[in-house]
Amino acid sequence: MAQTLATTDPLSAASPGAQWIGIAERISFCAKLLRDEFRDCLRPWELSEAQFSVLWACSAAPPSGTGQSELAASLAVSPAQISLVVEQLRRKRLLTGRRDENDRRRQVWRVSAAGHAVIGAVAAGLSTWARGLGQALGETQIAAFEQALGALIRQMATQPNPSGGEADNGRDDDGVGSEPAATDMACGPNANLAREAA
Repeated sequence: MAQTLATTDPLSAASPGAQWIGIAERISFCAKLLRDEFRDCLRPWELSEAQFSVLWACSAAPPSGTGQSELAASLAVSPAQISLVVEQLRRKRLLTGRRDENDRRRQVWRVSAAGHAVIGAVAAGLSTWARGLGQALGETQIAAFEQALGALIRQMATQPNPSGGEADNGRDDDGVGSEPAATDMACGPNANLAREAA
């Protein structure tokens, strides 16, 4: 079946596709600026951004811990990539692992006391910068931004992608992760995580 040519200029500001391309680019640029601010705070702990992302995700998990498949889904990377970074954090004694009480085949991870101390130290190192940004934007605007991001993430998790498939969450249909090609994660917010797993 022949494809129908778009009647709307794809680069027009009125094009929905162009609008979301612009939003994606601004989110990526904003994420880069934010990460640039806290990269220096990670150096004393010899942590990469990828490692800190996993550590932070684990800190937001239930007290019982979280599995690697859940971490992979929340960070939009493959379980194989998560497995490598989790092991690095375990060796640094920032994460502790144990078998799930309900499924002994499943390993769950929790942030250790040392891991919580590192997170607290990184947050403290950002306090002056964060306070200034908060004063400039205001609590109302920051809360609205967080709410909008949460809604966007929830929608994107279920929104069919442009090719007609489901949104890629790094898993096969049976829930088992597959290793993506080296270029699959070459850019985007989790690029560093992919490079470390390569």
